Amino acid sequence: MLSTHEYANDLILFALIVDCGSFSKAAESAGIPSSVISKRIGRLEKSLGNPQSCIGWVRYCNGSACHGV
Repeated sequence: MLSTHEYANDLILFALIVDCGSFSKAAESAGIPSSVISKRIGRLEKSLGNPQSCIGWVRYCNGSACHGV
């Protein structure tokens, strides 16, 4: 189970991915390897009990549904 700190950090990272539009751009922006991003998002999805749920939201938001909100 994730600690509150880990969960909050992973959610912030998820928001960065949405803002940047991709894992690689978010990794570059955060100054961390994209493999770390991938592992942390996988951990977040597992904690939410729905694998691939975060990826679906990134795709949904990058399809302009979340832009301008």
